[in-house]
Amino acid sequence: MINAAVNQKFTNNAKELIDFSQNLIYENIPQAAIESTKRLLLDNVATILLGSRRSESKRLRTYLYSLSNTLLPTNKNCTVIGTDIRLSSDWAAFGNASFSQVFDFNDGYSENGVYGGSIHPGRIIIPVCLSAAEKYGVTGKNLITGIIVGYETALRIRGINPSPVSDVYGGAAGASKIMLHSWDKMLHALGIAASISPRNFPE
Repeated sequence: MINAAVNQKFTNNAKELIDFSQNLIYENIPQAAIESTKRLLLDNVATILLGSRRSESKRLRTYLYSLSNTLLPTNKNCTVIGTDIRLSSDWAAFGNASFSQVFDFNDGYSENGVYGGSIHPGRIIIPVCLSAAEKYGVTGKNLITGIIVGYETALRIRGINPSPVSDVYGGAAGASKIMLHSWDKMLHALGIAASISPRNFPE
């Protein structure tokens, strides 16, 4: 159980991140950041596509196909890249994130290496944001803004020492932004991410 001090630590960090996320709009994002996000998006889609076609992914593809057969058509609203499989948003995000990890070609942020190795934020954040964007039919600008929120969240949380596993927070924040969640709902999303993270905020 998270004690009171750790819970306050999470709340303080979450407030700063949520304030930033709620106030961020596409029109205020520097052009260099937008272009970098587009490059990261293309890079991660390419790693997913590569992973989906490799022999190492055969069992995963088989599982995703079998899962698709159990879903109602109304729940097959998101794409599994590199296949003809359509799944619910959560399972599509799982499939794409898994394919992204088949080869270790993910983007990295080496400045966080001091806290336990380079983080690879795109492998989780981008599959999650893509599924949320597809499910809710948002614009490309909304998608880019959500990805940026996810990266900002993950990289800043990774900077806490000792660092929690930050990808899960980045995915939650990015999807929450795309879904136009209120401040409180975004806080709840980060709280749920904390509850399933294998390592919580340090004391």
